[in-house]
Amino acid sequence: MPMLEFSGQQYLDGRASDPNELGLMRGAPPANEKRIVLEGDKFFEFPHVRWSLSHMRELVPTANVRRGRQGPSPLDRSDRAADLGEVTFADIDGALGASMMRFSTPTPMAS
Repeated sequence: MPMLEFSGQQYLDGRASDPNELGLMRGAPPANEKRIVLEGDKFFEFPHVRWSLSHMRELVPTANVRRGRQGPSPLDRSDRAADLGEVTFADIDGALGASMMRFSTPTPMAS
């Protein structure tokens, strides 16, 4: 199986960790070793997290929240502390860098 290494730890690559390729949550009921449930936090471990994040509504109760009859509302842009252009990060080698994203966007709208 194709593997990637991060900080000395081996992980399946993108294709090999595909939940469909691994047979996660297949069948009715899924086999115990292929079942993803909230108990035990296995749902948030790699590679199970790939399935979990796409199927969260199947794991926990959720609800649609409608905005009502009005259209979208403009969002306040006075707090610019979290602008993407100011985000810094550490790359895989631990080197610090600044975001290379520089773009302008219209006023965001809540939908």
